[in-house]
Amino acid sequence: MPYSIAMKRAFFLVSGIAALICLTHQTGHAADEMKGREVGDVLKHLTDKELIKLRSGRGEGVDEATAKLKAAEVSKDTAFVLKVGKMEEWDFPNQGNVEGWRTKGIPERLRAAGLYIETNMILYIKKEALTQEGLDIVKKHRSGNKLLLAGRVSRCIIIQTNAGQTELHIDLQVSSISEAR
Repeated sequence: MPYSIAMKRAFFLVSGIAALICLTHQTGHAADEMKGREVGDVLKHLTDKELIKLRSGRGEGVDEATAKLKAAEVSKDTAFVLKVGKMEEWDFPNQGNVEGWRTKGIPERLRAAGLYIETNMILYIKKEALTQEGLDIVKKHRSGNKLLLAGRVSRCIIIQTNAGQTELHIDLQVSSISEAR
């Protein structure tokens, strides 16, 4: 009988250590998310097989890839680190003419599974959503500066142009801005 009690204690000890390791790993992941991720990380939701289907350039697999990206990214809060172009003043007409800015991320050419993918990221920044520090960054921003942008993804699709070029389009509703380190 004492043998079974010792076994139970050992089991609970090992289970507790495993739980702590899992919690530590999850906390580290959350910290990485706040550091921001690259635009190319979005493509990790697609398998190589799905990306290879896109290589034909004739629109094969586009709907399947877009559906998978929408399910994984749209309406999710995230943070990206990217170089941002010139910011232009933008009124949000469908939302009662809210003041803000619109800008694009500087396009990147990604390579995944032997496929070149051009990125097109549009950022919508509402003035009311930013802190004073964020407003200062927007006012001082110069095209090409790297920023950490946190917000909610509102669109994430893959398209193929008539020329056969594959593009990844992402729209981000920005809720906070800081300078990337």
